[in-house]
Amino acid sequence: MKKILTLIVIFSCVSCKKSFLEIAPQSQANAESFYTTAADFDAALTGCYATTKNYFNILLEMSAFRSDELSLISPTAGTQDRYDIDKFLDKPANTIITNAWSTFYNGIERCNQVTSRIGNANFADSLKRRYEGEAKFLRALNYYYIALFWGNAPIITVPTSPSIALTIGRSDVQKLYALIEEDLTISIQNLPNTYTGADIGRVTNGAAMALLAKVYLIQKKYQQANTILTNLISSNIYQLQNTTAQVFDVNNKLNREVIYAVRYNKESAGNGHGLWLSTTDTVSATSISRSFITAYASNDNRRNLLRFTRQGTVFALNKFNDILSTTTRNAGNDFILLRYADVLLMQAEVLNEISYSTNGLAIQYLNTVRTRAGIVPYTATNLPDQISFRNAILNERRLEFALEAQRWIDLVRTNNAQQQLMVNENITIQAFQHLFPIPSSEIQKYNNPTLFGQNQGYN
Repeated sequence: MKKILTLIVIFSCVSCKKSFLEIAPQSQANAESFYTTAADFDAALTGCYATTKNYFNILLEMSAFRSDELSLISPTAGTQDRYDIDKFLDKPANTIITNAWSTFYNGIERCNQVTSRIGNANFADSLKRRYEGEAKFLRALNYYYIALFWGNAPIITVPTSPSIALTIGRSDVQKLYALIEEDLTISIQNLPNTYTGADIGRVTNGAAMALLAKVYLIQKKYQQANTILTNLISSNIYQLQNTTAQVFDVNNKLNREVIYAVRYNKESAGNGHGLWLSTTDTVSATSISRSFITAYASNDNRRNLLRFTRQGTVFALNKFNDILSTTTRNAGNDFILLRYADVLLMQAEVLNEISYSTNGLAIQYLNTVRTRAGIVPYTATNLPDQISFRNAILNERRLEFALEAQRWIDLVRTNNAQQQLMVNENITIQAFQHLFPIPSSEIQKYNNPTLFGQNQGYN
């Protein structure tokens, strides 16, 4: 069983108005008349962005509980599916997994409506290219998580009816990555570096570059990743904040370390969320894993982000703390998906894989993140070979991106999931559990194991 601290974790569902989520018209006839003006496409893009508001809960369930960050002692009312994910007992009928699949493909369908129709729209080409770039980034982001969580999956790039969708089988995961690379390359070309006014917070070409670097890193395309990360760093658009805590300060949103974040507004009805990962008492079934807390040195200033501060009748996790709105009773933290510290650590990893050295940029980038946390920098003595350097980066990523839905992905892509879960949590998993089961509802819809079969190891 995973060792844990006794802290209850509460997941808060994002509340969104139906009208906000269902901007795009539902019928084909309405769609033909709707997608005409720039305002139409802007509204449709709002619908594309809206699906990402469900990401925090989905990604934390499928990453933090899956890894060595969060854990459950036993299931309680309403937490059986979470417990099963945590203990690697998940089945194809798991509602969390089913909801994740639906969310990602819903987002893809909305993006497809934009990308397939914008060529015939009658407004400025420059704005059309930008809108296409935004939609293709968001489509790539959805496919990115699909590829990571399920591997082979259907590729759909045009608006598709349910009956036609059931004729599209699972494509090899490398084809998904090829589509993601293609979409992000177009996004990089079409998107601006920055925005002004009401457009601040939309996807930039820097976000597309950072996500593409992640995709290259997963596929071990180190030279391609090096090129794009070098360009991103040399742009000088982004920079680290003085502390990691400042990155997540709700009074410092969209600071220069943030490359892309899912945005919330607690004062706008339906656009905030409940307190993330809050605790109500000190005796409970859900906790931050003890091995995670003890991984931090006593003088690591990031450790304080995993402590709790009282707010009314609950305790809020410092990393995601926000004073609830007096009108909506919501919090408004943005969910940061891409930030500059990640770029630096990715580049350190890439340079180490290309050619190990403790005298170049790789150790400089690693130490830049490390020393910001108040920790003594690494030297050549600490990292005498490529393997020790590789392990140091994996550990630094664990400490820097705590509860940011990166740990499980890092463990799987570096082939460390089995070893780390055994060492840190005393839990044994099999290689097939690097992927989640395909939802049984999807298997049943197809009823065709040849065209659309289950992932190996799941019944």
